[in-house]
Amino acid sequence: MNKAYKLWYKIIVVALAVLSALALGSVIILAVGGNVMKTYWIIISSPFQNYRTVCEVLIRAIPLIII
Repeated sequence: MNKAYKLWYKIIVVALAVLSALALGSVIILAVGGNVMKTYWIIISSPFQNYRTVCEVLIRAIPLIII
């Protein structure tokens, strides 16, 4: 396998994992009677509301990134 093929393979595997997680999350949200789009919008937008929340996300994420 050449390098380009390996790179695309890794990208596709990661993309499928993310899409699978979103799909499973959507099923769970629908099962409890929630709004999928609103829920995902809140998950994505909440950490970036102001300077304090961005800092809080970074403080909690840096140890996970280091590991």
